[in-house]
Amino acid sequence: MQITFDMRDLARILPALESVADEAARKEAAGGMVDAARQIAEQNFRSPRLRPAEWPPLAEATIAGFSEERRKAHERRVRQAERMRKPRPDPRPLIDESHLIKSLSVAHVREDGAKLVSSTTYAGFHQFGSEKRPGRPPARPFVPVTGKWGGELEPTPAAEERMRRAGERALRRSAGEAGFEVRG
Repeated sequence: MQITFDMRDLARILPALESVADEAARKEAAGGMVDAARQIAEQNFRSPRLRPAEWPPLAEATIAGFSEERRKAHERRVRQAERMRKPRPDPRPLIDESHLIKSLSVAHVREDGAKLVSSTTYAGFHQFGSEKRPGRPPARPFVPVTGKWGGELEPTPAAEERMRRAGERALRRSAGEAGFEVRG
């Protein structure tokens, strides 16, 4: 799976990006912005707070196939949810051996954008669901973007804000290294 973040399309996130003359600074800003999206994606495996959409619960057949260790952890979360009066426990879908989480990286950084990539063959199916077999697996989006597979993707508002701040930090760092003081 590759999700391209084109900074020209995200000009509203970081207007200063176009005014910076140094290509290296623009590349650093683009890489930092996409890395912020990667960090949110990694957090989304463990916390529903920044997910682009709510994840459906695991199927009973999936839970039945858990290893003994994972089943015990699931039962602990069920008891904890009951004690805390939560509607349902967090079954930690998509986390088994953490291959998908560890597969995310920033690649192909250019001055006008970068890609968030996963080295797994199944990341796209988990992010967007399957078109050939609707609902199997159900979409459990972890990358903070909205849109359909193969279509136009937009960062979520929370991701857009974090990406903007990451880009600004990178530009401030580059300006400081060049001897300029950035205020505001």
